Formats: sequence, structure tokens, C-alpha cells
Amino acid sequence: MDEFVEENEVFEKYSIIKREQYADFLTNFLNQQAENGYVLNLNAEWGAGKTTFLKCWYNKLKANHPVVYFDAWKTDFTHDAMTALMDSFHAQLANPISDNKALIRDFYEKGMHFIKIAVPSLAVGYLKHKSGMQNDESLLQDITDTFGINVTEDSCSDALKETLKAALEQRKKVEGIHEFKTALENIADEYIKVSNKHIPIYIFIDELDRCRPNYAIEVIENVKHFFNTKNFVFVIATDTKQLQHSIKAIYGYQFDSNLYLSRFFNQSVTLPQPKLIEFILSKYQFKLDTSFPTDKNIIDDTLIAKLITKVFKYHNINSLREIDKILISLDSCGKSADKELNVLSLLTLLILRNFHPNIYNKFKNQKLIPYRGINASVTNELASPVYNQHTVEKLSLDCITKHSLSFENFIHISLSEIINSSKNNYRTMDEYAILNTPNHNIHIVYSGLIANIVFNNSKEQAVFDDYINLVDLHFIE
Repeated sequence: MDEFVEENEVFEKYSIIKREQYADFLTNFLNQQAENGYVLNLNAEWGAGKTTFLKCWYNKLKANHPVVYFDAWKTDFTHDAMTALMDSFHAQLANPISDNKALIRDFYEKGMHFIKIAVPSLAVGYLKHKSGMQNDESLLQDITDTFGINVTEDSCSDALKETLKAALEQRKKVEGIHEFKTALENIADEYIKVSNKHIPIYIFIDELDRCRPNYAIEVIENVKHFFNTKNFVFVIATDTKQLQHSIKAIYGYQFDSNLYLSRFFNQSVTLPQPKLIEFILSKYQFKLDTSFPTDKNIIDDTLIAKLITKVFKYHNINSLREIDKILISLDSCGKSADKELNVLSLLTLLILRNFHPNIYNKFKNQKLIPYRGINASVTNELASPVYNQHTVEKLSLDCITKHSLSFENFIHISLSEIINSSKNNYRTMDEYAILNTPNHNIHIVYSGLIANIVFNNSKEQAVFDDYINLVDLHFIE
């Protein structure tokens, strides 16, 4: 049997994110709501881990419930959401009952009127009629039976036939919705019998964020109109704000997209965001230079994770997916280089290269630092309004100095260190224990902190060009 979700995607694998309890809560809630069918919108920003959550939840549910996983992005190219949805239901629900061919045939026959690429039976009848094939009166007979009007080949113009054919097809579609849902329910009942699992049947719809706007909307509309029936629970994962923009792109800027979506979802919930510092700690640990006064517990993995978190927060980067990509590049840079690299300096450059390339290029070509230094009275011309200089709290190393430092100044120091490319000589306890230093010596203290959070400790110190070459090599498309 095909593996629709990787079996190794389990909550234990992502224990630091702590979302299993939330999945259990949703399961208990949805099991009680499923009698008449239920559609839940699982909202989270792009990159917040919706796919991982759904796959882990899928693997936990499948022991007791039928579960269908539908990757909308993989079927976007078909331009036909109904066909793609029916195929997923057939592959993941109907296959175990393939011996019951009558049920499966009924499912497809009842769905024929709603599939774009299928040739409707009425159109077939019309073509047969026009070509003189056997049963060439099928279209006209259907029109007579449905609308109670007697039309013949001689009395019915081509234009009228086209109009009546369209009206007849529309009537069949409306009447066919109930028949299609009944066929779907019959397949579900039979699946429950042969699998010994329990209702409700869960349908997870993922990756709508990546689809074309019209296809994403079509998926949701098809779910609500055709598939939402008793004992079926749909969980549709979306970046709801982005989806609302997609709806406005189709229906117009003034269109009330929030009201529109409320017609399709019984309820919306937001996926809890894991703490970024815990996410970083679960993936990365750094070897430290112990000549910094670590006996006073100044530097440890938690402090490094806090500083990395602040760098992302300062640059308004919140997506776990984007953060993970940057951290993978950071780790790759450290492993591929044979020189000592300041971790925070390198991280800042990777962020600039990927999210602010124009600013990065000015730093690369002119060595202009896009952050204010300690003595700067005005913002550098390269500074961008996306920076959160007012929301990221100041840094303070109370064991070393009573003077705190703005985070913008701290990032400025991290880049000035690699421009100067000189080995930091302020590494002894005596040098750091200056409790009443004037502002210019704060630079010494915090540059010492930066100089001790490194990759490849005790190797030859990397210079400016080394950093630039590494960052350009590890650029993320």
C-alpha cells in the first residue's frame, strides 16, 4: 500500500515543540462534533509547522480512525480540485474495499457531473444526437422528462438546445449533490466495517498556502458543497490571512473575505507557536571558548540561543520554516569552513543576504554597516524600518559591567568585528571586570562576548572575505 504520510513523522520526534497535547485536545473535540460533518480551519503562518503537525497527528490518529491526507500543492497543476479530491478518497478509502466494485462505481458515477475534465453524460447524448449515432434522441428526451416541454429536432434550434442542455446539467448537479454524499457515506460505512476503525473519518487538507488562489478557493468550496457530510471531519490547514488575500485577488479588494470564509468553516483555531528559543536549543549546540569568564555562568547554550532568537526577532523573521533554513545554512557554513567564525556575525550576514539583498550588497561592496553604532546619533542610511529596534530589549551582562547595550548596537559590533578582522585580545577576567567602564569600553565587553561564540574554536580567525564567500555560497533561493 502506498505511504501517504511518512511513518517516522511522529510527535516524539519533535518533542521540544510540544504539540501532541494540542492534537489530543482537537481529537476529543472533533470526535464530538462529527455527527453532521465538521470543517475546521487550522490557522498558522506559512512556515509555522502546519505540515509537520498534520503528519504527526495523522500517524497518531490512523490507529483508531480512517485518515485521508490531501496535499493540495501536488494537485494544483490539474486545475480540477474535484477530480483530485475524488482520487484521494479513492486511493485512501476505497482501495481497502476494492472488492465492492458497485460502491466504487457508484461513487464515481455520482461525481461525474462535478468533474471538469469528464464529459458529462448529457453532452455525450447531445454529440450522439448530432452525429446520428444510436440513441440520438437521449438529450431531447432528458429535456422533455425534466422540464415537461416537448421538443423535437425540427422545433429546437442549436442555440435553444445549448441553453436547455446547460439548464439540464445544472439541474442534475443540484440534485446530484445529495446522491454524491450518499455514495461517499456508503464507502465510509464499508471502510469502517472492513478496517475495524471508528468514526469519524478525518480528512487533512494541507499546503493550500502554496497553491494558486483560484485553486485554493476551489478546494475549499468543493469540500463544503460535496464532501462535508455526516461522520466526516475536515481539517483545512491555511495561513488564513494569506488565504483572505487570495480571495480578494479573485473577487476584488472590497470583497469581505472574512465573511466569505466563515461560510465554509464551522470553526477556526490557531496552531500554537512553539517558543523559538526551545526550537533553536533542540537543534543547535556550540563549542565555547572557555577563556571568557564562564565560571560566572555568562556563556552557555541557553544564552547563545537567546541571542540567536533576538537576532531573528530584531529582523522580524517569525516563520519556523525560514528560521530553520537560515540555521541550516549557518550550520553548513560552520562545518564547511576551516577557520574560526563568529556565529552571531555570520547569522546576521545570512539574514541580510536572504531577506535584504540590497543592504547586504552595500555592506559587501562598501563595508557600510546597516545598524547604528554606540556613538551614532542618527540611523545609518542603510537601516530599514523592518528592524525592531524598539521591541528587542537591551542586553545586559551584570556580572561584567553595569552598562546595558541596545540590541542594534550589539549587531553593529558583530559586523564591525569582521570588518576589522582583528583577533580580540580582551579575554582575561581582569580585562572584563571593569564595572564602571565608560561607553567606549562597552564595545570591548560585548565584542568579547561575540568573539567567544564561535565555530571552529582556536582555528585561524576568518577575515572579511571569508565571511562574504561563505554567505554567498550558502545563499538560499
